[in-house]
Amino acid sequence: MNAELHTLTGAYALDALDDAERSAFEEHMRECAACREEVASFAELGPLLASDEAVAPPPSMRASVLSGITQTRQLPPLVGDQDGHAGAETTSDDTDPQPARHADVVPITATRRWGRRVSVLAAAAALAVGGTVAWQVTQTEQSSQTDMAQLVMDAPDARTARAQVTGGGTVEVVRSASMDAAVLVPTDLPKTDADKRYQAWLADDSGTMHASTVFASGSAPVLLTGDASGATGVGLTIEPSSGSKQPTSDPIAVVAL
Repeated sequence: MNAELHTLTGAYALDALDDAERSAFEEHMRECAACREEVASFAELGPLLASDEAVAPPPSMRASVLSGITQTRQLPPLVGDQDGHAGAETTSDDTDPQPARHADVVPITATRRWGRRVSVLAAAAALAVGGTVAWQVTQTEQSSQTDMAQLVMDAPDARTARAQVTGGGTVEVVRSASMDAAVLVPTDLPKTDADKRYQAWLADDSGTMHASTVFASGSAPVLLTGDASGATGVGLTIEPSSGSKQPTSDPIAVVAL
């Protein structure tokens, strides 16, 4: 079962699991650092790729999809017999007609798992080239990131540190050693200019700041990317909306861990 759970990271990131699967995967993820890291990377990817392409779906999109469903063949083509005759043809002399056989019939459980993986890849491809589905994929990515952040905050070994922010507001950092992850919780941060965003930085033992998550002002928990488990502190700056590789100003907040 655990081997199959490793394949659900993409589906979890896109909120494509049912309740039972989600519960089982979240329990697995508490003990699997590789899956936590992969889910975090998926949660990061959606907003970055869709940031310049996200558009509202046109009013005609729903009608177009429903119309396409009625014109799309739902079964694979019929397979003829070894003599080249179509399997569905019978004559009046046939006393024991054989049912038509369909190509590539596989168990429904395998089809469902493979279909889910294809759906994840298709959604990611659509997101990469832009288009009308970008808005929906971005929403599911953000939802997945929020779910992961909640798991970190609910961990039994979660520890919290807090700091004031220059200009107003506070930030808390919640870190869980067992989850190998940390979450930044902003409170009452001032809104940034339209072309600016807040960016978190992870400080290592030498004091070097490593780029982490870029986020807008608000109060939603933010899952921090990077090696949060080994960080000695978390800094906060205001950067261009696309983020920076190095801080462009002094931190407006530093949370010691």
